[in-house]
Amino acid sequence: MLGFAVENAIAQLKIEGAYKELVSPEICRTKLRRLTEELHLAGTENSRKVTEYLLSEYESSRVTQFSVFIVHYTNRLTLHAK
Repeated sequence: MLGFAVENAIAQLKIEGAYKELVSPEICRTKLRRLTEELHLAGTENSRKVTEYLLSEYESSRVTQFSVFIVHYTNRLTLHAK
């Protein structure tokens, strides 16, 4: 395996194999469907439900630390109909 010493390549392949078991097109499809099945504008009840779903997904995963980036918009977009 390019870029890895033999002993590290074996460990890397094990890590990659474990990751591949966690992810599949069907799992991704199911999770994306769950996230997008209802409109969830910021500050609404559906937004809270999406937040709780994502939190439960992270808590049940092996992820031990993650960061959340919040974008604060300062410009307002105005659409003018003709």
